[in-house]
Amino acid sequence: MTMYARSDIQGIRIGPEHGGCGMPHLREIGQDGYPVAVWSLDCPACEAFLQGDPMWAKSIADIPLTYDEDAAARQYEKIGAQQQSALLTAAVARLAGFDGAEISPVIRGMISGQRPALGPVMTCPSGHAGNVPGSKFCATCGAALSAVASPRELTSA
Repeated sequence: MTMYARSDIQGIRIGPEHGGCGMPHLREIGQDGYPVAVWSLDCPACEAFLQGDPMWAKSIADIPLTYDEDAAARQYEKIGAQQQSALLTAAVARLAGFDGAEISPVIRGMISGQRPALGPVMTCPSGHAGNVPGSKFCATCGAALSAVASPRELTSA
């Protein structure tokens, strides 16, 4: 049975004391000078040891992702879902006879992936904005915020 390594494994040696052959097994270098993307190990003695290792798989489809590959895949899926949602919203809007201006800014922001607008903030008597409601003192100058009448909403541009 052949075992397939995660992309960040460049070599392995499993000693006879663990049931391996004791010889080093190294990821091959491709013609472009870089390590090959898929590395398979075909050594019956070493494969038996690697069957339970989470960094190895029995098939190419099951090769575990590295942390960076997993993060990139999750980001790719997130962007894909946003773009799919935007396309679906635009298609439904066209079918309903709406033009882009009639779609709510909140929905446009959601499907574009924009971060929501900040909630209420307080401005100190000196004009420093960005203080969280409920704060007693300005985060910039330290002035008391008790004299400030009411929070003001920030909107996204």
